[in-house]
Amino acid sequence: MGAELLSPSEALKGQFELAETGDESGTTTGDQTAFRGHAFTIANIGLLLPPQLVSEVADDLPLCKLPNTLGSLHGMVNLRGNMVPLFDFNHVFGIERTRKAGQRMLFIRLGEEWIGVLIDELPVRVTLSREDRLQQAPVLPEALQPFVRACYRTDQLWVDWDMDGLLTAIAGRS
Repeated sequence: MGAELLSPSEALKGQFELAETGDESGTTTGDQTAFRGHAFTIANIGLLLPPQLVSEVADDLPLCKLPNTLGSLHGMVNLRGNMVPLFDFNHVFGIERTRKAGQRMLFIRLGEEWIGVLIDELPVRVTLSREDRLQQAPVLPEALQPFVRACYRTDQLWVDWDMDGLLTAIAGRS
């Protein structure tokens, strides 16, 4: 016959071992992994999303354009009753948009607030090793350069970036 189940109080009397976890960059002790998480791309630049972030993707939500704002603020979107700013990183980086039909949006929760970013492709799962890290950052859009923490190269370029810093800079210009 099958194994007997323990009552919750009996199970809690046992010894527990916490699983090894990584730091914010996804690095685990004794592992060669430098990053494990998701990323989205703007043209040929992969922007890494910190693993602890909460995010979601939506297509073609109604957009409210705002007058007298820079092109980096594409407009506002109603996300489950919350007005969320939608940014166009292609405009910020001076890169032509590749996807014309429909608008795919990545929403990222920062604390209690949400921000949106126009994206051309769905985010992808990325695992990068320490060996993938570049010693010197390649040429990147000028608006991104001050916020780059590290760059990695696999089948494409991946950038570990200061998302809060870039968004604060964009908000100050909008």
